Amino acid sequence: MATLFCNLPEMIDFTERFCELLKALSSEVTVEAEKSSKWVGEAFSLMMPKLETVYCNYCKAHESAVIRLNELQSSRIATDFFESCKEEMKGQTTSWDFGSLLIKPVQRVLKYPLLLQQILLLTPESDSDFDCLRGVNQDIQKVAERINEIKKRKDIVETIVGIKKKEAVFSHGINKIITRRTQQIKQAAGLQDATTDILFDHFLAKFEHQQCGAKNLVTNAENWRCRVLEYLDKQMKFAEMMERMYAGANLGDRYKRGLEIQAKEYLISMAKIYMRAQQKIDFSIKSLIIPQIEAFLNLFQKPQSVIRKREQKLLDYDRARSIKSRGDKPDTALEKSVNDYVAINAQLQDELPKFFGLTTQYYNIMVKVIANIQSRFYQELALELEHVYQLLVPHESHNYNLGNIIQDYCQSLECEGGFQQQLDEIQLLRKEDNC
Repeated sequence: MATLFCNLPEMIDFTERFCELLKALSSEVTVEAEKSSKWVGEAFSLMMPKLETVYCNYCKAHESAVIRLNELQSSRIATDFFESCKEEMKGQTTSWDFGSLLIKPVQRVLKYPLLLQQILLLTPESDSDFDCLRGVNQDIQKVAERINEIKKRKDIVETIVGIKKKEAVFSHGINKIITRRTQQIKQAAGLQDATTDILFDHFLAKFEHQQCGAKNLVTNAENWRCRVLEYLDKQMKFAEMMERMYAGANLGDRYKRGLEIQAKEYLISMAKIYMRAQQKIDFSIKSLIIPQIEAFLNLFQKPQSVIRKREQKLLDYDRARSIKSRGDKPDTALEKSVNDYVAINAQLQDELPKFFGLTTQYYNIMVKVIANIQSRFYQELALELEHVYQLLVPHESHNYNLGNIIQDYCQSLECEGGFQQQLDEIQLLRKEDNC
């Protein structure tokens, strides 16, 4: 629906305000009409900036809306919806089908110049509104020209980029490649000046920065997954080592069984944690995050192809500029390439800022999702490890801190019958004085 109707709500709001303004100004006309200072010209003058913005935005999106409408014709749900709308609109409009309604705003804005021309012709120069009418008549002509230019520019870009063409003659394609490479060599050697477009260079740097940021996001997400799995793998190896060590320890009957059971429980618990965590993190990163980032990166492909076309056409543009500076005239094909460059460059400068706005939102959402996944994962892991801790550590030891643990460790080494005393009793580890 957003594609079909684009900024139609904004256009309706504009139209209602415009009508109200026209009515308000016309009601202020005095009996002596020639003394009135508020007429049609002033209404158009006040609304002209908004008129241009609203109608230009609609006209830009109109072709996409028509394409989407044609796609929906194959949907039974959509056609049923259109039929129900048609029934409700009986008697309210003579324009149907739906496509005829969508073209109406485009037709209306292009009729405004004719309307104002007629009003201006019928208005005497002595009328107080005459100068204002003449000014808005020129303004609306420029709006119509800009709308036509936008449509023409879009058609050129779609023809160049949207349709994959084959060269009519193979040698002609080879000749274009050689000519452009020659132009590149001349510019690199300083034999010819290259066109500098500071605004586009800024857009290009931002485009490449966003694209690079998305690629780094893939790498960083995958690296995080690997680091977590590496940590869990080390925990598993530690649990396995503890289980093997206590299973073979000679610590006496009253200690041995208890330690063996705890070591086995620890190993079983860590194995469950490892399996669940691996499944969660693999699903979150491989199945959820990575495909979303790859879809995000795909958004850059079409603009990038347009940018590459611009680079090629820019070489033709500079070559034509060089030819003209010598007083010669470029051939028809080169002139066409120059016009193509101008259209592509204008289209990129118009649409790249909008593209950046959307991709920035998209990128920020992905970063938040990754941060939420990481936060939730660590919270769940902490709860599971806390459960293992509660299972294995005596209740009276739960308030221990790091200092307590180190102190108890040292005491267990030094106490009678402790680890250090048992170690000293192993003759093989003792160094005899006479050796």
